[in-house]
Amino acid sequence: MTKKTELIEFGMATVTPSGLKFQGRMFTNTKMIKNQWFLMSQLYGEWEVPVIFKPAAPDSIAILDIKGVEVASTVVVSQISDLDVKEAYFEAFNNLKTRLALQRNSLHDPED
Repeated sequence: MTKKTELIEFGMATVTPSGLKFQGRMFTNTKMIKNQWFLMSQLYGEWEVPVIFKPAAPDSIAILDIKGVEVASTVVVSQISDLDVKEAYFEAFNNLKTRLALQRNSLHDPED
């Protein structure tokens, strides 16, 4: 019996205000949202991050970082055809980022 090895490839993904863009798909995870990657890309410009992925499993990628590896999952916004639903999705996403930022700031700057 022979064991099949799964092909793993290396690539570069782009951090954008809408999410992590890689091979025409958008990805996200809690760490990116918590660390405000998407807001920072909106304020300071987009940047690239190294990723590894399995071509046979395109719904998730692994983001390479000095501190380790983080898995990100795909966000399928392109399948949403109703403009109002898309806008509500992005509004909820941005509200979540804002709430996380406020919560983070309140932890770092406690009131006297």
